[in-house]
Amino acid sequence: MKYRICLVAVMTICFASSCKKQCVKQQVIYSLSSGMFNYIFRDTSIFVYVNTATNVRDTQVMFQEYNGLEQVDTFDVCVDLEKQYFHMNFYDKLSSYNGYYYFDYNGISENGEDNQVNQGERVYDSNLKIGDSTYYLKYIASFNMLTIQGTNIYGIKEFRTNNTSIDYPKTTYLYWAPYCGIVRKVVLNNQNDTTIWELMVSKSHLNYY
Repeated sequence: MKYRICLVAVMTICFASSCKKQCVKQQVIYSLSSGMFNYIFRDTSIFVYVNTATNVRDTQVMFQEYNGLEQVDTFDVCVDLEKQYFHMNFYDKLSSYNGYYYFDYNGISENGEDNQVNQGERVYDSNLKIGDSTYYLKYIASFNMLTIQGTNIYGIKEFRTNNTSIDYPKTTYLYWAPYCGIVRKVVLNNQNDTTIWELMVSKSHLNYY
């Protein structure tokens, strides 16, 4: 009986050791999709917005852009999973507010804490199709072209935030365009009142990698 117990124990150890040797750890990296690079701007990029009702102007300046790889938790001991990210700080002149955009492989978050994309406010998601919605965001529509402050801008996607963060306490419609970023922001103050900001001037410098 003791012999059988010892034999089973030895076989179990050998089997476990054999499995461990067969596990060759693989490195997997989730890189940003190619389209996401159309929204990443270099330091000193400047965007000037105008309130369409009051003509008040606001300036947003990008600074201290950096990028890297971030570890992603996985239950697979044989996989070392990382994701590529970009962190882009901005300063909003009108409100004297500092914030940042966090880019991962398929979307953009604003003011996520500790570079965690499941926190902060999701403001762009390339995985969504028109009509799709997540806890943070809904993809409303796409436009081949819209005229913003007298300029024709192409390839616009319209998203709606879902009242989920201190950064967007009110329902807000964001219009994103490649090479331009946010070109229009419509804030629903109440049922009959909206605030609309439109891109007036941009001095942007795209990052190419």
